[in-house]
Amino acid sequence: VMAFSSRRKEVLEARRGPGLEAGKIAALATRAPKQPIEDRAVLREQWQAAARTVDLDLTRLVDTAKTRASERTAADAKGPGLAERGLALLKDFAERIKGTERDPLVPDHVLKRGPQEIAAAQAVASAVRHLSQREAGFVREDLYKAALDFGLPTTIGHVEKAVRSLVRSGQLLRGKGEHKGWLASREEVEREARILAWANEGKGAVEPILTERRAEASVQASALVNQGFKLNEGQLGAARLILTSRDRTLAVQGVAGAGKSSVLKPVADVLREEGRKVLGLSVQNTLVQMLERDTGIEAQTLASFLKRWGAISEGEDRSGLVREANKELGGSVLILDEASMVSNADKEQLIRIANRVGAQRLVLMGDRKQLGAVDAGKPFDVMQQAGIETAVMGTNLRARTEVLRNAQQAAQEGRIEDAMRHLAPQVIEVGNGAAVEAAAAWLSLPSGEREATAIYASGRALRSAVNEAVQTGLKANGELGPGAMRLSTLSRVNVTREELRYASTYAPGMVVEVARRQRGQGVSPGEYRVVSADIARERVTLENERGRQFELRPGKFRPQGEQDALR
Repeated sequence: VMAFSSRRKEVLEARRGPGLEAGKIAALATRAPKQPIEDRAVLREQWQAAARTVDLDLTRLVDTAKTRASERTAADAKGPGLAERGLALLKDFAERIKGTERDPLVPDHVLKRGPQEIAAAQAVASAVRHLSQREAGFVREDLYKAALDFGLPTTIGHVEKAVRSLVRSGQLLRGKGEHKGWLASREEVEREARILAWANEGKGAVEPILTERRAEASVQASALVNQGFKLNEGQLGAARLILTSRDRTLAVQGVAGAGKSSVLKPVADVLREEGRKVLGLSVQNTLVQMLERDTGIEAQTLASFLKRWGAISEGEDRSGLVREANKELGGSVLILDEASMVSNADKEQLIRIANRVGAQRLVLMGDRKQLGAVDAGKPFDVMQQAGIETAVMGTNLRARTEVLRNAQQAAQEGRIEDAMRHLAPQVIEVGNGAAVEAAAAWLSLPSGEREATAIYASGRALRSAVNEAVQTGLKANGELGPGAMRLSTLSRVNVTREELRYASTYAPGMVVEVARRQRGQGVSPGEYRVVSADIARERVTLENERGRQFELRPGKFRPQGEQDALR
């Protein structure tokens, strides 16, 4: 360029004075008018001679330029440039946590913000889902902590800002009164409202099974003949409600030891005599077995029931599922035992199914002050407060002594200090040797009394210590042989659905149960061992029983899914 620029030489020679302005003046003052070209061939020879003088190979330069241009075109065709790659990585980060479907807890414009704000939005969304699975409401500080615990690259300031944004948008609702400072997801509040609406839909929707007079006479006769005693007033009130109400969904509120099982047996007998199918539901296999043993009612877990019929609650009718359900469940009496242990999500599904298939009755039995739902919400309590027709069984029949009755009454009313004071004469305080003391007390009993005496331990570690101490004592007494069998069992890892969407939740040696086929990830239902977890890439390597390995991307699971894809 310098060799062929004659104008540059003219400007430099004519330039006077320092600075930008001198250069501008020289450029204008030296500009001569262009002369017409008379012989282009001569001009070309002059250019070639000038090129040879400065060793300029124009042919090689042209070839090099063409090669570079073709390489650039190929590179552009192969993949995106730096900016595009950056946006793709950012989008992958968002989708890994947020999912490809629209997430109401993450603003649509999240990808237009800075990295820390994006991470904060994802972390808060995950924290809301994580906490909402366990509790319908939570304090603001717990939300901050849960968001930061997910380990995304953000700060408390950005997390607080993201929470305020969700409050302004209405996705998080502020608590009032005694719950000031608390937050609740709008989704869970709306779910509670839907539960009440579905329950109200069943008001006056069915005909009584029996008149009050026939109901009382029938259940009392059945109880006397089959159990040897008559029902007390609270039990009779529950039986009367189940047999005579015009409402589909009912509640039976009974304190611990009130004899809920004792009333269910004669009620079930009467229902079967009237041609009604009775199906019991409970949250655990152990409780299902107890329900069947104590009442004679056919029972199953609520999870298995919802797995079979759950699609009905969403309005689906796959392969005539509604017709099949109407045939099997229509006109039946569904009894949910320990209803206080059932989450909002499961309770909503159950009530919708009962309404849609035309069940005669859905009876919710339990104690709202006993064990609460593991997953979010206290629908049994909420429904009673909202006015669902309820029978109350308030007498503790299990407590045979005045001391136990007083202690139970105090505990029921929340007076824990009074309850412990009543029990003080029967309490033995032990430090670190509680397992050994309990085992020694049990081993000292005659064999007949051992059969009727149980040891209850709070927590897996204490339970294992008690078992070991009892077995040691039985071996020392010669009641157990020296041989031993060791069994490997799986201990449940108690995590939420949202935590399962993060690779940091997984560790080598864990066993993952895939409940449904994951087409997008090539994983079929079954059990898989966790080989490794790459937290930076959000990838988990799984291995099936045949030794074949699969790469799982947990962040791709739907954040709003109610049914667990993994366990």
